[in-house]
Amino acid sequence: MTKLTGWKREEVMDKMLFGEVFGINKACCRLKSQEAFVNLGVVLNHAMTGQVSEKVPFGFCARSGKHIECLLCVSKKLDSEGSVTGVFCFLQLASPEQQEALHVQRL
Repeated sequence: MTKLTGWKREEVMDKMLFGEVFGINKACCRLKSQEAFVNLGVVLNHAMTGQVSEKVPFGFCARSGKHIECLLCVSKKLDSEGSVTGVFCFLQLASPEQQEALHVQRL
């Protein structure tokens, strides 16, 4: 995450992913709009309710101010009894081919 966002692990530990790490106001990694913030919340909620997440386009501003476009995949985290206790989030930089496909998909 440090290479991608510019934030060290120690700086984001014990922060809420939704709002403090990724958000629109005083967040480490700012999202470009309220709509992007709402979409992130929807993806996280889907994972918490057990729905399978596909890779979704996700953009944010890194510490340097550079806008990063990537793919986000969120999976539920289960305890030993099968109850959802959280989520795992994976960010992947899209290849040029994936970026083109995402661009076409958005049009």
